Amino acid sequence: MNFKSNEKAAILRLLSLMSISDGSVDPREIGITQLFMKRLGATNSDVATSARMSDSQACSIAKGMSFEKKKVASALLVELMVADNDVDRQEVATLVGICAKCEFPMLTLFDAQSVLAEYF
Repeated sequence: MNFKSNEKAAILRLLSLMSISDGSVDPREIGITQLFMKRLGATNSDVATSARMSDSQACSIAKGMSFEKKKVASALLVELMVADNDVDRQEVATLVGICAKCEFPMLTLFDAQSVLAEYF
């Protein structure tokens, strides 16, 4: 499965929302985001586009992705949420909000790991 450039940028934007949702960005969140970027094949241009993208633009692009791509995006968000081994209410609320607004499936941690194992 190949993600289009605008889809990669949208996913990066959504990952950044998850990273900051608890008020701080843990080094483990940075590391896993970099790993995700590499595995998605995100370029510096995708990162720059993501930085200029609004949250609503990211969701609009994400809504247009296939269900399989949405599953991968949701799995990335779940994995990022647990990266620092400290899940708080705000992170859960952010995940639920993103999934609702972007029409992503809600995944358990087990499901997220299975999706990513299949994709990556």
